[in-house]
Amino acid sequence: MGLLGDFVKGFILYTVVMWVFAIIGFLAMGQIGIVLLIFVTLMIPISIIVFEYWKNKKEKTQTKQTD
Repeated sequence: MGLLGDFVKGFILYTVVMWVFAIIGFLAMGQIGIVLLIFVTLMIPISIIVFEYWKNKKEKTQTKQTD
């Protein structure tokens, strides 16, 4: 993977860590409504990332089987 791909992976990892810290902070403050709103909001990008991961994983296993 090139430099841009590594940068994107690092950015996604950093973003996920910051969201986890934000969720923990809101839980510590007792703001359950905000935590639920964050989870609902993050469901769309999380589902897209998981779908792309599974699609690429399936394509790689099919490519290895045909080789």
